[in-house]
Amino acid sequence: EMVRRAFSGVVAEALRAVLAELGVRPDGRTGEERRVAEGAVQVLPGLHGASLLDVGYTQVMCSVALGRQAEAIIRMGYLQGDASTPLLISYEIPAFANGTSTHVAFKYGSIEVDRQDVLRMALESLVVIEDAAVRTHCDVLGNDGGALMASVGAATLAMMDAGVPMARHAAGVTVVTISTEGAGAPSDASEGEVAAIIVDPSALEERHAGMILMLAGTRSGITGVNADLREPIPLSTIREGLVRAGDLLPEALSELEGVLEGRRLDSPHVPVSATFTIGVDQKSRVIGARGANVMKLEQVSGARISIDNDGKVFVTGKNNEAVET
Repeated sequence: EMVRRAFSGVVAEALRAVLAELGVRPDGRTGEERRVAEGAVQVLPGLHGASLLDVGYTQVMCSVALGRQAEAIIRMGYLQGDASTPLLISYEIPAFANGTSTHVAFKYGSIEVDRQDVLRMALESLVVIEDAAVRTHCDVLGNDGGALMASVGAATLAMMDAGVPMARHAAGVTVVTISTEGAGAPSDASEGEVAAIIVDPSALEERHAGMILMLAGTRSGITGVNADLREPIPLSTIREGLVRAGDLLPEALSELEGVLEGRRLDSPHVPVSATFTIGVDQKSRVIGARGANVMKLEQVSGARISIDNDGKVFVTGKNNEAVET
């Protein structure tokens, strides 16, 4: 443990010295320079929606499945969301991901749940849909820093690929501080002394950061902020970090808009739904004995039919023909 702490201090001090003296980072970027995001959609055929987003060596794949909100199943501690919200989201860095060293038998812990909560906070207000559940899962296939904010963009693309009604694109930017303390290593520096504020950190820079600040938002405003403070940080530094992240947000949004300008309306994999209401006194006649009428309609049309106690009928099918039948 003593060797690990000492080595951590040496690496952190080297990062600080290079930034202060040369103005560059280990990968050659300046402190203000972010990596370009490149993405693609429809990467997993047959799914309602899927996307792949690369930010340097960080790679996130996101998949989306749509269904009725009443049929959503929530596993406590795994999915973030509840029965009253349409967005159910999960986030995982599997053991096989590049840049990750962990046990093969991966188990969700408090860190993963917290990250999912940040994702849900960043995206939930943008999903405008009624009586539907949007099941979104993000897998980090390569982790070289900024994976959580990259997942915001990947999830946005995947949901738009699935035709989910979203108010606008959302993206995320990560900012870190590299201080003379170096991630818990002993140092003679004053508490919270900041050497540099850098954007879009690599995994090495995140590991030795005194603060990791994540900001997610759209062109209309901020949808989520999260700060991981590993040491005392002055408020002026946090304020400067937020300003820098906000300045880079339009650039990140433009890259996502270049991949997919808006939600897709022509996907053959996205289910079609319709809702109408019948009289409560007609329910038994429509359903039939032991649901015989509903089952017959489902067999003929291929659609799924459910009727609530108040007479509201929900019809979901693979295409318009199934629903109209």
